[in-house]
Amino acid sequence: MKYQFTIKDMICGHCEQAITNAVKALDSGAVVEIDRTTDSVTVNTIEPRDNVVNAITEEGYTVSE
Repeated sequence: MKYQFTIKDMICGHCEQAITNAVKALDSGAVVEIDRTTDSVTVNTIEPRDNVVNAITEEGYTVSE
């Protein structure tokens, strides 16, 4: 499934890496695309949306739909 999120508290490359690592810890085959200029994160994964949101929020980021 492909999910689109807005994460306004990403401020640097470290944030991008932390989000990517959190998603890939759930699904190592996930594809994560991040565009900090628009605060958007697109995740293509086999995991349910709620699992992805929980993984990102556990890293300390706020996920908007």
